[in-house]
Amino acid sequence: MTLQFGLNDCNCWRTDEGLPRVSPAAFVANLNEMIERARLFGAAEIVLATNHRTLRRGPLPSGEPYEEANARYNELIRDVAAASGVTLCDVWQKFVPFDDRILERMLLPAPDALHLSEEGNRVYCDAIWPFVRESVSTVLTSKGALIER
Repeated sequence: MTLQFGLNDCNCWRTDEGLPRVSPAAFVANLNEMIERARLFGAAEIVLATNHRTLRRGPLPSGEPYEEANARYNELIRDVAAASGVTLCDVWQKFVPFDDRILERMLLPAPDALHLSEEGNRVYCDAIWPFVRESVSTVLTSKGALIER
């Protein structure tokens, strides 16, 4: 199973009175519950992914820049992955080398500047595919099946 939070979780709207859409504590609890339920229902392998960088640099109504909130929630994901023993795919790190000019191609045009473009989805795929392939291989191997790597 792959699991990734939505970028809206760290977002903050004017109607939220400065609070994020999902508090950090609730976010961690939600991730842990999804992992626990996935395991209960038979997920043998879980890949937990961070989110990519965006070009949203302006402040949220809370005053925190959007990208700082995104980075903070990504750190929570890293912590949950380590504590729960699931596999971490750090998508954020795959996007770190891109300057704004390149990152602009990876994202949908402004005013979005958040969701991945076709090119950005290819980078995302390159980031997560090795983890998915290894997880599938592990499951098949544990079931006695042979898989071509």
